[in-house]
Amino acid sequence: MTINRQVNKNISKDEYFNNKHIIEVKDLNIKVEVHSHDLRTSKVAHIESEIRETATNFKDAFKLEPGSSEQTFKIYVFDDKADYTHLGGSERFGSYLGDEGGKCYYKGEADVFAEMYVYQQGGVHNLQHEFAHGLTYLATGGKSLPTVLMEGIADYFEHHSDHKFNAQGSSIDKTEAANLDLGGILNLQYSANGEENSLVYKTGHALIMYLQEKDPSLLRDYLDALRQGNSDESKSFLKDIKGHDADFKSWLAENDTETAMEHLNALQVTKGDFIATGQEIVGGEIKDVSYYKANIEKIDGENVGSFSAVEHVSFYDYARAVNRATNDTLDISKEYHFLKAVKTTDGQVKLTYSDQQGNEYQNSQEYKMQALRILSKYGEDLRKSYYDGKEDLDKQKDIKYNDVLKSLREQEETQRHDAYEQYKRGEISYEKFVEKCNSASTNYHNEGKRLYNAT
Repeated sequence: MTINRQVNKNISKDEYFNNKHIIEVKDLNIKVEVHSHDLRTSKVAHIESEIRETATNFKDAFKLEPGSSEQTFKIYVFDDKADYTHLGGSERFGSYLGDEGGKCYYKGEADVFAEMYVYQQGGVHNLQHEFAHGLTYLATGGKSLPTVLMEGIADYFEHHSDHKFNAQGSSIDKTEAANLDLGGILNLQYSANGEENSLVYKTGHALIMYLQEKDPSLLRDYLDALRQGNSDESKSFLKDIKGHDADFKSWLAENDTETAMEHLNALQVTKGDFIATGQEIVGGEIKDVSYYKANIEKIDGENVGSFSAVEHVSFYDYARAVNRATNDTLDISKEYHFLKAVKTTDGQVKLTYSDQQGNEYQNSQEYKMQALRILSKYGEDLRKSYYDGKEDLDKQKDIKYNDVLKSLREQEETQRHDAYEQYKRGEISYEKFVEKCNSASTNYHNEGKRLYNAT
């Protein structure tokens, strides 16, 4: 629920953030207070997971030791971006928030070491990024870093688990394209220009990745020198970072997306064997089209498999398998909505539909009738076999239906007879006798209807 600003336009910060969850991070001797307004329990668990993950990664990367006294981090989670901007930017809240994605303030006070402001957007937007800012202040004793390093460290831990072609690859590619030396990169500042501002984050992220891979002690020692207040030593470490310029550019070239794809076990989709022809609407016109298998290959061309030409969707109580090339369908009943691993004749392990006992769908009478129905479209003999088989199956169902219906009728008569005997003995009233008879009739008709629909 987002608060109604029309009604709550004068709400205070304490009134808005009326829920508090505490996370103790013993390894760093810090207490994290998560203040929120409308946060589901599942979100709280996710926040705690991200906090602990970031704290562990930061501690391991920079060999951060717990301080002698516990430090308190306060994280304020707005319900959404609108609350973050409008309420967080109001004088009442005193948080001075705007259009940014989150904010961290170093306080260095007895009751609060750092404050972070974020908002919900699916998960909690930029939580790990802002928390990493707070941990950076913890590592430096509240001292500031060049903007690029500050944002680079935060992005590094925000995207610590990303793969090469996501945020990490984007940062490397953009830094390489900017073609700046490290002196120029370290002088970058926030900008109202979106592209220039993005460069602060991207180049910083790429630089931290490089340093953590090639010279991890350099950044760690730099942060430690800042914490100890050793100005000359910290300047010396910063100069050492700038001295990595040539190696940094080589590293960018070796790790950009294009180069990385040549070395990683990346896969691509290529056109395979012909399947069928059909008609589809293309550009507003009905046109003949050809369908091919979609092969899966490594970048060097080695084939590793192919996608199934069959699409699987949920359809009422059925799992529907659809061949989009021919529009043939199989509707798989709920009984067979289980999967088991089977080995094909060529040695591959694949999944197939089965019932709960592991009996394969393709061996069932249901499958055989549906397969024959599909095949009957392509030959007269098969069509006749299908309809003959369907007629036999319907006869079997009628016999089963009549047998069960007879049993239900006998149950109804027994219930009516028992009710009459109870009434004769004076055990139940006439009204109760009528009620029991009606109930027996209703049960009979309901069960009969259900059985008919099932068959």
